[in-house]
Amino acid sequence: MATLITNDRSPYFYFKFRIGEKQISRRIDPPIEHSPKAGSSAESRILANRNRQKAQALADKAEQASLMAFGGTDARAVQDFISSVVDDMAGKRIRPDSTKKIFFDWLERERLKGKNPETLANYEARIRRFLDWLGKRAEEPADTLTLEECQKFYDERAGQIAPGTLKKEHEVLQMAFSSAIKKGLLRFNPWGGIERVKQVRRKGHGARKAFTVEQVKKLLAAAEPEMRGLIYLQAYAGLRLGDASRLKWSGVDFDGAGGVGVISFVPVKDSYQKERIVTGKQIGRASWR
Repeated sequence: MATLITNDRSPYFYFKFRIGEKQISRRIDPPIEHSPKAGSSAESRILANRNRQKAQALADKAEQASLMAFGGTDARAVQDFISSVVDDMAGKRIRPDSTKKIFFDWLERERLKGKNPETLANYEARIRRFLDWLGKRAEEPADTLTLEECQKFYDERAGQIAPGTLKKEHEVLQMAFSSAIKKGLLRFNPWGGIERVKQVRRKGHGARKAFTVEQVKKLLAAAEPEMRGLIYLQAYAGLRLGDASRLKWSGVDFDGAGGVGVISFVPVKDSYQKERIVTGKQIGRASWR
């Protein structure tokens, strides 16, 4: 049992207890008065007795939480216990939103800030993958998510995806919790303590190379008629599939650049929305026509 301490220099209760060779001493917060003033001396004694009982209960719980952590109890169990103590001290439940809500609230804020829809879809896919892995735990308060759980998910993904993809996935999952911390919704980001693993690239994996003439010919032969124009734009002008599909006739000038022709477009993945221009001279001639 923790020992309650009072002194004349402070109207509040303090406590102390020993964990191994270390002595812990703290003031009980929110502060509890050991000699409260009431309407009469009898009321003061009754209130003082209630305050002592409440202070003792909280001090004992603080000692129990410390013993659990010192004894190697599972981190999630310690967090759950500490959260229950905080609720008791506040006199009400003050747990944060669920892990799922933290993620989707962040996604909505990113949408309102004007984030590119394709980028948002990419973020959401990564988030849903983790939430599916987490299962029912995704509906529990976000402060119960542990570093151990995040590390386990990260390690599993390390064996499934390329290093660059893993890095991006970790960044997305971490950003949502970092945002919640800045807003005062959480105090700890379990993604911040991830220990990164060194991945070995498979031979040829991640090496992006341009299609050969023969490969483009095969694509054109197998493609539906409405897709061939997109393939030509990618092959001739180097446009991404998304940019090619959004290209408008107003962005094509057959007489521009001295008659060689000009294609103007704004890449979807350009955060600065800067117009890009490709001329017929840059495109040149292709042998698969």
